[in-house]
Amino acid sequence: MRYFISTKLFALLSILTFTTGMLSAQNPGGVGGSLEIWLKGGNGNLLNDQSGNSRNITNTGSMSPVANGLNFNTFISTNDLNRQARTNAKFRGQAIFAVARVTGGNNANDGLLGFDVDKGIREAGGNSYTHPGNADDFSNGGSMRLNGAAGNNHAGQWRVITAYRGAPTTIDTFFFVGGYFAGRRMNSDFAEIAVYGNTPSNANRNKIESYLALKYGITLGHNYTNATGAVIWDRTTNTGYNNDIAGIGKDANSGSGLNQPRSKSINGGTIVDIQYTGIANNQYLIWGRNTGATNTFT
Repeated sequence: MRYFISTKLFALLSILTFTTGMLSAQNPGGVGGSLEIWLKGGNGNLLNDQSGNSRNITNTGSMSPVANGLNFNTFISTNDLNRQARTNAKFRGQAIFAVARVTGGNNANDGLLGFDVDKGIREAGGNSYTHPGNADDFSNGGSMRLNGAAGNNHAGQWRVITAYRGAPTTIDTFFFVGGYFAGRRMNSDFAEIAVYGNTPSNANRNKIESYLALKYGITLGHNYTNATGAVIWDRTTNTGYNNDIAGIGKDANSGSGLNQPRSKSINGGTIVDIQYTGIANNQYLIWGRNTGATNTFT
């Protein structure tokens, strides 16, 4: 097995000179616009909205933080949530991004995330989310992507989930984490959730997915870009090494708030674990492997 390491170092002096005292607001991947809610398990509870809209989650169910549980970040483990964790204010949505996994014991139609009008991401029964389903499935008339590629098979594993609805939900309503329809509870884990009122462009979608994947050690099926849109991992340039991609990096001034000083791919059998606490803003060190035997490195 051979590893290829890619570095991306921007003109730090000119950027820092330009941005001193002018830090931009933080958003997932630096993408704000119609951001309605942003929940991060790293806060230890997944309850406090980071979008600036103060749509915090009110929870009466089972939520437990798992420190350093996902690529050295905290995630939230939930058990049998059934309309117990919802926002304190109503809104509409057309795009859901999440890092989550289903943990078992769930049935068809049990809800992962969704709105009170019965529009959400739900289990198809087995190892997949329902798509395209019917009008009650959030991605109906739109698209679903897992780890940056079209698909709905989660296999009970951590996935970067991207669900676009054909049109926004039609009325303002509450948003639920876990089961959102009476009697359809969910056992699942969440690391991060972001909901937008419209569908971000393809370029912005890739920024959000890249931010989530790099932070949580998940391999994407497309190039990784930072909050400015610059490519920081090129799958074509790195052909043959697009397995178990992980990396460290910092993207504070551009608006994503990424600060990942230690990283290791979450895929089983990976061996590279890199930590560097002195990484500068807009600097990245990203690596991937081929499929050879584990005996040589480049």
